[in-house]
Amino acid sequence: MDSLREVASPNKSSSLSVSIVGGGPSGLLLGILLHRVSAAQVTIYERNAPNDTFGFGVVFSDETLTNLRSADPQVFEQIEKEFVHWPTMDVVHRGRLLRSGGHGFAALSRKRLLNLLAARAIELGVKINYQTEVTSIKDLPASDLIVIGDGVNSSLRNQLADKFMPSIRRGEAKYIWFGTAKRFDQFTFLFAETQWGLFQAHVYPFSDTQATFIVETSPEVWRNAGLEKDATKDMKPGDVIDSIGGYTVRGYADIAKDSKRDNLVPIGIIAGAVVTKDIKVGDLITYDQVAVDESSLIVQLRRKQDEMGLTYAS
Repeated sequence: MDSLREVASPNKSSSLSVSIVGGGPSGLLLGILLHRVSAAQVTIYERNAPNDTFGFGVVFSDETLTNLRSADPQVFEQIEKEFVHWPTMDVVHRGRLLRSGGHGFAALSRKRLLNLLAARAIELGVKINYQTEVTSIKDLPASDLIVIGDGVNSSLRNQLADKFMPSIRRGEAKYIWFGTAKRFDQFTFLFAETQWGLFQAHVYPFSDTQATFIVETSPEVWRNAGLEKDATKDMKPGDVIDSIGGYTVRGYADIAKDSKRDNLVPIGIIAGAVVTKDIKVGDLITYDQVAVDESSLIVQLRRKQDEMGLTYAS
């Protein structure tokens, strides 16, 4: 296993040993509950560092919260202090706001949720091995129970597909997941009828200042809007890169530290950049290949951010 980093507190003794692959909310909560119920010796293996996370907010229904309170009142009390809670849903269609009551939900930052669950797990004696990539069951120590909880694209689950025999049906909707600083007070569903067809957004707050904003549409509307086109082409010195939504480049989500290490240009500041070296289709564009507009405010802010060593998303 790679670069084992263990965070632990003393265990209670138990004959049951459990290995959980994946330190997301489900893996952490399972570790907490198994240890509380049976005093099992639980070890969680997580590929990322303690403060790494992917996504924005996590939503709980009132029913789920009731189950969580019954399962572990202490972890529920810790999480409850951080919740944004709302009892209604808003639907905005053709300029009209419709509000429906009786839908209790709560949400909080995924990163904060992971921190709270990890702290509770460690307090109980669960071991968490961060930055540990498990690529084979053989990587794990002998265990009475092995739980694979490392995501929908789990390589371990794929290796054991002949045993688990999963049934997977992929949906056809096209969607993109954003975070926004715009204030929303509850679940909000927005519908926009465009010349290409219907787009909709599914929005929910997870703090006083942040919300998750998911935009989706059908494959047909996606194609009508030209979004299925490969937004790349070979570019030569002198070519000008268009803005977000154009057809010369497309963006990829990347880990911030890797983006900075590789000198990659964020898509948010590349609009209007002039190509200085040949760029082939599929190339990741670096600052060595383009000249960005250093006079623009967004570029200046990004440079200042880099100078200060701040963590950022690319």
